[in-house]
Amino acid sequence: GVKPENQLPVFVYARTVGWLAHTIEYLENNRILRPRAIYQGPIGLEYKPLESR
Repeated sequence: GVKPENQLPVFVYARTVGWLAHTIEYLENNRILRPRAIYQGPIGLEYKPLESR
């Protein structure tokens, strides 16, 4: 296994490689990495305290 003192660096390297891969895809395809989320649920609902739920 991976020694405890090496776990964080391994995680960081793996995450960085993923970010770079996404950046390369973005640059090659000229597409956004993650579409903007638009809330579709009800708006203006009344808040109910936990005790009355």
